Amino acid sequence: MRAFLPVLAPCWLIDGSSANAKKWEAELQTLRNNNARLTAALQESANNVDEWSRQLQMYKDENARLRSQVTVSLTCRLVN
Repeated sequence: MRAFLPVLAPCWLIDGSSANAKKWEAELQTLRNNNARLTAALQESANNVDEWSRQLQMYKDENARLRSQVTVSLTCRLVN
C-alpha cells in the first residue's frame, strides 16, 4: 500500500504575510529572468560552437588541398 505524503502549503500561505509573499514572488521572477538569460546565452554558445566547427572543417579542407598542391609541386621538381 502506498503512503501518501501531506501536501505542504508555501510558507507565505501559512503565516499569511503579504510582504513575505511579495518577497517570494519577486525572488521567483528574478529566477525566471536569470533562467531566460542563461538559456539565451547557452543557445548562443551552441550556435558559436556550430559555426566554429564549420570553420574548422573549412580550414582542414583548405589545408588538405594545399598539402596536395605542395606534394604535386615537389613531385614535379623531383621528376625534372
